[in-house]
Amino acid sequence: MSRSSTEYVTIGRVGRPHGLDGSFFVERASDDPERFAVGAVVYVAGERAEVVVSKRGSGGRPVIRLDRDGPARR
Repeated sequence: MSRSSTEYVTIGRVGRPHGLDGSFFVERASDDPERFAVGAVVYVAGERAEVVVSKRGSGGRPVIRLDRDGPARR
């Protein structure tokens, strides 16, 4: 792989909302909790976003909030 190419890894799918602050469940989440830690950089619909809230919801699923609105909220 050349340095100029970018490769993305799927770490989960945006799930249903959680609460009123813009947080959402991550469905089919990666087993690596660091991927959802506060400050982690993720890409949603090809756009960069940073995790600003990270916690566990029901069933131990990750619940995160990003530093921007998702594509569905625009």
